[in-house]
Amino acid sequence: MEYCADGSLADRLANSGHLPAAELLPIVEAVATGLAELHRAGLIHRDVKPHNILFGGGRTKLADFGLATNDGPDDVTPLTVPGTMLGTLPYLAPELVAGGRASAASDVYALGVTAFQALTGEYPPREADPDREAVTAGEREPSVPAAIRRALDPAPANRPKPAEFAAALTAEVEAAADSSVGVVDSEEPRSEAVVAPVDLDAPTVVVAPMPEMAPSLAAVPIPRTLSAAPERDTATPPAQPRSARIALPPGLAPIVIVAIVVVVVVLLGASALGSAFNGVVLPTSSAGVAVPTPTAAAGGPSLAPSTQQALDAVVAGIEAARGGKDGLSGKDANELEQLVATVRTDLEEGRLDAARTAAQALDDRVRELGDRLDPQRRDALQAAADNLVAAI
Repeated sequence: MEYCADGSLADRLANSGHLPAAELLPIVEAVATGLAELHRAGLIHRDVKPHNILFGGGRTKLADFGLATNDGPDDVTPLTVPGTMLGTLPYLAPELVAGGRASAASDVYALGVTAFQALTGEYPPREADPDREAVTAGEREPSVPAAIRRALDPAPANRPKPAEFAAALTAEVEAAADSSVGVVDSEEPRSEAVVAPVDLDAPTVVVAPMPEMAPSLAAVPIPRTLSAAPERDTATPPAQPRSARIALPPGLAPIVIVAIVVVVVVLLGASALGSAFNGVVLPTSSAGVAVPTPTAAAGGPSLAPSTQQALDAVVAGIEAARGGKDGLSGKDANELEQLVATVRTDLEEGRLDAARTAAQALDDRVRELGDRLDPQRRDALQAAADNLVAAI
């Protein structure tokens, strides 16, 4: 990947807290142009946030396509296990938190959150946040351009296209400048009792919400204030705000992946029992609806449900272990995903011995890479790889 010597938008926000509107506009315009081109090609980025907006060679660049997905039909094999979502929680659109599908509109929502954050130094409050009513009389939501409010509309259909968003934001900021009216009133007194520092290092995670979890995730209070990042004590994890309902990353993702692995182990036994009665127990999505087992390539045998579940669990484990100081590099994660694809192809084409060999190679490679991973992600990924070998 190209080295971008001027850092990221997250770096700038960590240093200054927020950006002047005039400095933010060309950044938003550049990212919107990139998103528009992606969407024309049928791709969704799925992780627009300050960390993935880089500066180099005098240009603004949208980076990190590790979660990018096609906007194709449902019969295309998905990157994400059914019932899960990928992304960084504060930038996830409401429909994604509720278990919906990523779209161009969800990318626009993430860009709207980024613009709100860059202008105000805060995350926008969510409609479902139960703590919104607890804001004291001395605190008001910051005044931001209407274009940003439209990008954050809970209804995806009401959000503008990326280019429309950038054009409307530019027009409003320029009009405000001409009339000598500020875009953001940063002098408003705000209560310190309801805010907490924003973690600009919040990781991208895979989350598998159970049916009863989805509403809770939608209502997770997002910390409001963005402050310059202090030096971190790596020995002591940062304290979570008292109002948090759910332990968020980095703690949540490994726990969820371990839970997925446990479910896979149970399904291995259930599938074996079901086959004795010539029946199959299908996994369910977060909405509680049975998820059809993907069919094999034309002419090849269908994958056993237990094997399909094991393959999906490995893919989820790779995604959860990707990135970060103690995670898989992009190169290593792509290598493991290629091995998973080889196993899947061999199985679909009936080459069982070749599939066993490829699965064992995957398992061995996971063990080799394990020393570089934090223990939780390593153990979850290793368990998933072991289960795949056992399933085959």
